[in-house]
Amino acid sequence: MTDERAERAALIQFATKIIEAGRDGDVGVEDVHEWATEAGLLIPEQRVVPCDDGEACVCAEYTDEGDTVTCYRLCAALLRAGTPEGET
Repeated sequence: MTDERAERAALIQFATKIIEAGRDGDVGVEDVHEWATEAGLLIPEQRVVPCDDGEACVCAEYTDEGDTVTCYRLCAALLRAGTPEGET
């Protein structure tokens, strides 16, 4: 599967979960975060130092596993989607 096809499949997987859950009216922030992670749209990583303000990354506000914090980076497709044309 090409990268483009894999990215499209991930977006479809994520959207399908939201649509299905939305029918029941029971979609929480935690659900959306979990589904984005399962689809590979958010990539978790353990860090000793939280993300800088300029990074496309969000960290949990608590520490776990000792002195590390779980941070979530956007996948490459979402980073490209948010980059104005002509910039890389």
